[in-house]
Amino acid sequence: MSVYVTGDTHSYIDVMKITPSRWQESNNLTEKDILIICGDFGFIWDNSFTDRWWQQWFLQKPYITCFVAGNHENHPLLESYPLVDFHGDKARKINDHIYCLIQGGMYDFDGKKFFCFGKAQSHDKQFRVEGESWWREEMPSDEEYQYGIDTLNKYNHKCDFVISHCAPDRVVDRLSYGNYTHDKLTNFLQKIVAEEVTFGHWYFGHYHVDKDVDIKDGNKYTCCYQYIYKVV
Repeated sequence: MSVYVTGDTHSYIDVMKITPSRWQESNNLTEKDILIICGDFGFIWDNSFTDRWWQQWFLQKPYITCFVAGNHENHPLLESYPLVDFHGDKARKINDHIYCLIQGGMYDFDGKKFFCFGKAQSHDKQFRVEGESWWREEMPSDEEYQYGIDTLNKYNHKCDFVISHCAPDRVVDRLSYGNYTHDKLTNFLQKIVAEEVTFGHWYFGHYHVDKDVDIKDGNKYTCCYQYIYKVV
């Protein structure tokens, strides 16, 4: 099994990076291999013909696509899909080749543990319409935070990788030079995950840049956007 990670696809806007012509390595993958998208998947948006066409496109790929929720998702529609057992936790099954990883889930891919916690606060919600292009569920519920805490306790605060959409406070500060403010989710990712969990590497999206972030805490953080990282 191989596991790859990349950043936001935003429906068809940034999907070109994973087309076979651009990501030629994907032509050699199988159903044992995993691609993880760090939020803003965007193909579960309005159940339109476009949604369904692209979902079939993913279904025809040889590998399995997983994603954590971003802020630019139709969260009520996402949550209408069934929860199924998936690599040691639960995931929402979109089709046989697309799975949405749940908030606070811990997944086992080829013996490596991936702690996943998506969603984020939109910085552009003033330009969006609630219920059409923005949903309040973009931020985690209390139950989702608690599930994440319970999961980390279950695994003794250890994992190999963290996958999220936004980043913990200190990483946000270093990445954005003060342009992005902290919120309840970035606080949670800082206090509960970054400062309490032993992990090997943290991958996140949201900020539309490919960049390793060094905050001198001994941990490794990478913001993903266009580049596809092979992590296992």
